[in-house]
Amino acid sequence: MLKNVVKKRKERLNKAYSMARQEIAALPKVPRIFLEPNYVNPITLNFPKGSFIMYEITNRRTGRKDYFDKDTFWKLAQRAPNNYGLLIADPKKPLGFKNPTTRSNVYPRNVRRVTVAAKPKTPTRSAAARKIQSAVRKHLSKKKARKSH
Repeated sequence: MLKNVVKKRKERLNKAYSMARQEIAALPKVPRIFLEPNYVNPITLNFPKGSFIMYEITNRRTGRKDYFDKDTFWKLAQRAPNNYGLLIADPKKPLGFKNPTTRSNVYPRNVRRVTVAAKPKTPTRSAAARKIQSAVRKHLSKKKARKSH
């Protein structure tokens, strides 16, 4: 009797584990987004820390994009309980909250999971000058090669 109970428990755990893996596999791949180093999150008022999962909310009318960290987004979102729920939510019904910066409804089709990182800084003036000089030299050498033929 006890062996059957243990066996059933293991089967249920295996089934739950495989269902969780299927849901995770159904989620789209997370793209990497590079933001300007002076970007300010409208709620926390600072740049997102590190490089981790953020939620990009696009305004339907203006195309403006705001980035919210996981905790902030899930505190705001009421209709979708998790990422999979967000994926299968009706794209025409709002998620139950307004974008705090634009005061417009947020729809599932306008939400995207992304990984955020700061844009690398542009090279120094001397490095840029070296690149330009090498490009000019290369161009001039090609011109000389054409004239000599």
